[in-house]
Amino acid sequence: MVLPIRAYDENYIKRLHFINNDTLRKEDIEVVVVDDGSSSVYSQSIMDICRDNDFGYIKLETASCNFSVGRCRNVAAIMTSSDYIMFQDVDLVPCLGFYDDVISEINIQGLESNAAKFLMFGVIYLTQKSSHEFDSISKNKQKNFFLQKLFENDTSRIEKFSTGTSVNVYRRTYYLSKGGNDPEFNGWGFEDLEFNTRCIRELRYFPLPSEWLVDYKNFSTITAYRGWKSVYRLFGDLTFNKGILLFHIWHPVESSSNYMKEREENKKRFTKKMTSYAKHSHEPDPLINKARGYSLLFRDNAFTNNRDIAPLLGYVYLRSEFDFNEKSDFIKFINEKSIDRVMFHNPYSNAKMLELYKWCRDLGISYFVAERGALPGAVFYDPDGFNYDSNSYNPEKWDKEISIENANSLAQFIEEFKGGGATLEEQTARLGAEKLKKKLGIHYSKKILFVPFQRPDDTVIKYFAKENAINEFSDIVTSLPKSLGADWVVLYKKHPLEDEIALLDGCVAVHEYNIYDLVEACDAVFLVNSGCGVTGLVYNKPVFCFGSAFYCQNDIARKVNTSDELVELIHAEWKPNTEKISRFLSYLVNDFYSFGSMKTKQTLLETGKRMTATVDIKFSVIRNLTNTEYRLERYNAPCVNHNSILFDRYRNYKELNAPGNKIQNSSSVVSMKNTESALTVKSSPSLRRRRMNKFKNQPVQYLLDSKHYSLRKIGSFLSAINART
Repeated sequence: MVLPIRAYDENYIKRLHFINNDTLRKEDIEVVVVDDGSSSVYSQSIMDICRDNDFGYIKLETASCNFSVGRCRNVAAIMTSSDYIMFQDVDLVPCLGFYDDVISEINIQGLESNAAKFLMFGVIYLTQKSSHEFDSISKNKQKNFFLQKLFENDTSRIEKFSTGTSVNVYRRTYYLSKGGNDPEFNGWGFEDLEFNTRCIRELRYFPLPSEWLVDYKNFSTITAYRGWKSVYRLFGDLTFNKGILLFHIWHPVESSSNYMKEREENKKRFTKKMTSYAKHSHEPDPLINKARGYSLLFRDNAFTNNRDIAPLLGYVYLRSEFDFNEKSDFIKFINEKSIDRVMFHNPYSNAKMLELYKWCRDLGISYFVAERGALPGAVFYDPDGFNYDSNSYNPEKWDKEISIENANSLAQFIEEFKGGGATLEEQTARLGAEKLKKKLGIHYSKKILFVPFQRPDDTVIKYFAKENAINEFSDIVTSLPKSLGADWVVLYKKHPLEDEIALLDGCVAVHEYNIYDLVEACDAVFLVNSGCGVTGLVYNKPVFCFGSAFYCQNDIARKVNTSDELVELIHAEWKPNTEKISRFLSYLVNDFYSFGSMKTKQTLLETGKRMTATVDIKFSVIRNLTNTEYRLERYNAPCVNHNSILFDRYRNYKELNAPGNKIQNSSSVVSMKNTESALTVKSSPSLRRRRMNKFKNQPVQYLLDSKHYSLRKIGSFLSAINART
């Protein structure tokens, strides 16, 4: 719980006691007060209250700057260590049991299983009169009493209410990963709106409304599902409808202060930044997570320092491997900088990197190897090694009975794997196994040995296979058509990033066909140590490895050293243990691999060879970097659609029937239908006068509120121009 404050008089300080109105608040809810530049006299009073109430206290020496709530939030998120962080203004009073309800909502709304989710809580603004009588009402009646006054529209007690607020709860790591409140906002307002609109667009929990950038009405009066406010308030409606809310205690507002004067400039910043994020996903750099200490990186790429994992690394030192000539230099740096972990990308990339990797292993320095896994979308953060040299694949890690939950998860993964088009490298479109055989002219009585080739300079070829392995491997493949006999056909495929490969006599080149079709169609797979071997396991094919592979364990894949050994195993019809394969794959899918959506591009190396570079990863689950897995899910389609009762306020208004006013999501546009006909009423002279006055005084708003679609479109266009200027 974070309470930002800058005290200008004693009244500000007294508001720190408001939080204690909820006498049921548990002791394990940590309260942190961030003092943003209060004078020393007031700071001492604030510290005294924090001491007496066991609140945390952070003092910022920022008196020369405008008070910034966003700065307070960011500093608190950086400095604290809790899993969740809640922001609340000091002039808000919680109901009895409010914080217990917040904890329940974290569980009910699933923030633990999806860090991209967040909570929002509505606020009832009390008048000066009701603020004075608030404490005279029994705590267990305050909420229902003032809700009753809200429903009765008792304006003597209720100034207004809002469900679109800055009272939010986030997974702290997610808040940090998105850069928190943008530091370019200065003084009062809009920093929370800008952050939350980013979260809303990324999560897609509700369908995105039409005309996203339109600033239409306010959170209390909006009745059309258009503009960002219409979806923003739904997050607060979720909890407000459950009676989980706070009260704003009336106080005078100094509208002439510098703090308030920045409001209009902040509004312009907000519009500009919201537009930029909608078009280009621009957002601030991730914030540092002090609780995670210090990390040393040698490469800064999507695997080692991605936005999603940045808060899990703490403060990052980026160095070249060539900065450390001697082991003593390396040890000194590790100790002086209090390095908690070293992150390698490919520890075998050059001799110096390999030396540093071996130093870490010999000295017991904590490290991770970050690389692409052997399944589509997979990434590993291995604390024990790299591929074959790691103990992470030892049988004691995976050879265990699979739980029902993990079995179902694996079955779903395999179904999507076989039916999907995602591959480790770019492939041609799928045909299907039977159509492939027919196209290649392979009779149904023939058996197929599929041979995928690797790049000769691949790390696993250079370090986890014998010298000259590719040439020996090619010689063995060339001998197989004769030694296997007429019942077998040998198909071979070059690596997709290799431009050419020598012709192999007696074998059939299938470079232009999809790797999944080839594995599905074959009866066995022979390779050096390619990740394609794991694809073979997914299809329960016999996989034979000429080199050393992390999955090459006797019950699930076999190591072979000669052509004779391979032929003998094939003719003996060696089969893998399907239960062991399931256990191994379940370990990769459910326990070891992280997964995400990767953005890649092909680049040209200095050697002239092509490679696939991963430039960004949006993770769905991150494993091994912390003791518990970290899940993120951005929904492809809205979880809650317009049939929810949350949309009732939008359902029967004429704006919903306009041709252009449609609910948008990431993949489609869905029109909302009225449940009853709109009534057409002939306008009176007084109504026409009011409309004409509105047109003269507020022409843009007049157009936005028009019942005619074409006029609203013009209004939206003019509104956007005004926002840009």
